[in-house]
Amino acid sequence: MVARATAQDGPSPEQSPLLGRSQSKYSTGSDDDDEVRPPTAQGMSPASSVSTFCHTSTDSVSDCDERFASLLGPHDLTENAGEKKHQSIWQRIDKGALQFALRMAVVLSLSSLFVLVRTDTWHFPDGMWVLVSVLFVCWFPALDAASVIEKIMQRLIGTFVGAFLGLSCGFASIFFFKSRETQAMFLECCMFVFVFGIIFAAGQTKVGTVKVIRKFAYATILCVLTFCICMLPFAVDEDPKWNTGVWRVVNVIVGCLLGALGSIVVCPKSTTDVLLDKAARQVKMAGDASEAVLQTAADFFAGHIAVNRLADDILETPLESAIEWKFLRSDSLRSDCSRESIARADIALKKYEEAIADWRLSKMLFPLAHYDPFHLGINKTASSDMQMEIARTLARALRIQTTIVVMDGMIRNDAEYDFLPSHLALFAETGILIKRMLTIPLRLERSDDAATRLFRALEQTRKCILVMSTAVSGEEDDFEDLRGKGIEDFQKNLLGTGTGTPVDISVRTTGDENGRGIPRDVTGRHDNTLFFLQLVEHLILRSLRLYQAWKHVEPNCTKSG
Repeated sequence: MVARATAQDGPSPEQSPLLGRSQSKYSTGSDDDDEVRPPTAQGMSPASSVSTFCHTSTDSVSDCDERFASLLGPHDLTENAGEKKHQSIWQRIDKGALQFALRMAVVLSLSSLFVLVRTDTWHFPDGMWVLVSVLFVCWFPALDAASVIEKIMQRLIGTFVGAFLGLSCGFASIFFFKSRETQAMFLECCMFVFVFGIIFAAGQTKVGTVKVIRKFAYATILCVLTFCICMLPFAVDEDPKWNTGVWRVVNVIVGCLLGALGSIVVCPKSTTDVLLDKAARQVKMAGDASEAVLQTAADFFAGHIAVNRLADDILETPLESAIEWKFLRSDSLRSDCSRESIARADIALKKYEEAIADWRLSKMLFPLAHYDPFHLGINKTASSDMQMEIARTLARALRIQTTIVVMDGMIRNDAEYDFLPSHLALFAETGILIKRMLTIPLRLERSDDAATRLFRALEQTRKCILVMSTAVSGEEDDFEDLRGKGIEDFQKNLLGTGTGTPVDISVRTTGDENGRGIPRDVTGRHDNTLFFLQLVEHLILRSLRLYQAWKHVEPNCTKSG
């Protein structure tokens, strides 16, 4: 069972030392909240004093729930919701989607003229290839010009190489073979040999440390396709036989030129600007996920919500109440805070998944920066420095997400914890401060104020860690014996008794139903509490470090916007 921390009753709400407002339901209400004193000062052993402090609450459930809104109230968590509610229709439109749709509509409309404009005596040969080329080279919703230019380069290289090989085989079939049968046999042999050779060479050859078929996959596909298009018409009776292949090359060139022009003229965006946007998105996700996991920790350890086990999430098995998270005292919790906590339920893992996917896309954009036509006249050193700062921001944001995943796993764990009410207030307020600090766009005065308060929270967290470290080191010998026996039992369950007899499944799953828990009795509630507090400290430090990088990068992001 998880030890729950509750709030102590107080004559009047005190001001939070971090947020400067009434303390939350998790606060002890004591005047000494800013000062965390070692339990040994009370003349008790560390283990007994921490446990006693955790369970001396005199609050009723209703008293605790009445203060729920003071933490989850309109000052912080509903701020963004209120802003979204009053947004106009134009503000709700995804500007990126609008710009991408506009660019594609313009360039495809222009390319369609090569098909639609014709007379009784003239038409542009195979004009559909112009439209197809424009479609494929411009299909980048991120709108960065470098991605379009890089894909154009691959399409042209693949087309030229494929056309050269295909036309060479076609003319060789005419020159060396006079009958249709022998010519067809020769072309069939060429088909097998050259397709095999192109693909094998691309899969075998490396550019640096990356295989050609991976780095230039699009060029390889276009090479094979153009080879077939240019060679196979030599087996039919139409003349001139080279007509299809040559016009294929011409149409691809025209389509690529239109695509390049569209990426530069219609809703232009440099690759560096796209990287800045992705950095901003990573910063915002880091703030959102930090706030979500810390608020959820405060709610869960206070006993207000229950959580899904990770195995249940994988199997999509709902919680007992048919929702992923439920309130244990839903009757006393009103609509706003209930909706906020439910909406916040699985945001940590979701933000982590989004961050990983976005980070991989960002990683792919860095090598394309030298194709960026908007940065041709910019000093290379300055451009490299900016890319390095963006990379640092992305890396620091990703490190925050990895810390959050570990914390989320501990919340879902069924190990015991021994959090004080002041710990829970500290978790909730720290999450709000991190989100307030990592804002988009950056509001410097507000973010600096949040950073200042986070340093205060860091100091409090370290005092809590010192107290809990004393509690861990002062545990009695009986617990150490229990911990040793727990590890020994786990080793036997994992490896067996050495006789080769498989371990019974009922033994293997004992204390670990649905993959939720760590081995039973191998850690104590003080160890788990200490580790979680250290993770909170780690999260604060990484958030401040990210803010340091974001303050340097964000002004450039604002200029690009």
